[in-house]
Amino acid sequence: MLNENCGSSRKPSLLSAVPPPHVAAMIGVTSPLLPSFVYINLRPGEMVITAQPAIITTLLGSCISICLYHPAKKTGGMCHCLLPSNRGTNRYKSPYNFVNDTISHMIEVMVNDHGIHLPEIKVKLFGGANVLPTGKPPGKEGDSIGEQNILTARSVIRRYGLEITSQRVGGEHGYKLFFNTQTGEVFLRFVTNRNAENPVESGRGK
Repeated sequence: MLNENCGSSRKPSLLSAVPPPHVAAMIGVTSPLLPSFVYINLRPGEMVITAQPAIITTLLGSCISICLYHPAKKTGGMCHCLLPSNRGTNRYKSPYNFVNDTISHMIEVMVNDHGIHLPEIKVKLFGGANVLPTGKPPGKEGDSIGEQNILTARSVIRRYGLEITSQRVGGEHGYKLFFNTQTGEVFLRFVTNRNAENPVESGRGK
């Protein structure tokens, strides 16, 4: 059984043993290339943390993903957030749509539920492409949703005293992310005109 905390429509301060239906359906589904690994695909507004070998994937545009990893415990987590915060919107029910709440929750789960020492958490940041402009003047800091997501993520990470060990953010195109929770490796498959290019290694947790 997968040992995870999966995002759905609950508050970030609460944990549930019941993952979203599509994630539950993937528990026990293995990757053909890594048969001992569970394969999990995250949708927008979802989060997972697991100590079981897993490949977590998601597709990013202006959204961001944070990958957290602990080398000794081989525990990893990833999220898919749409907006920097819930300020000014009640459109989304899942709290994991929002960068500020989600990152804080993930870190607290790893520390409090998985017994991980805070400074030992490895952090990687991805996404935030400039595909959803806000209408602000060009060149103004935070003039796209993607840039606002990046700035918020970096701010929350600094608040916890952590450093980003690897990142690929911004740009004009999205990509698909593949996170190996046992090694901390992250691979990207860039998406241009809806066609995926070859995967490239972005970084390895150490």
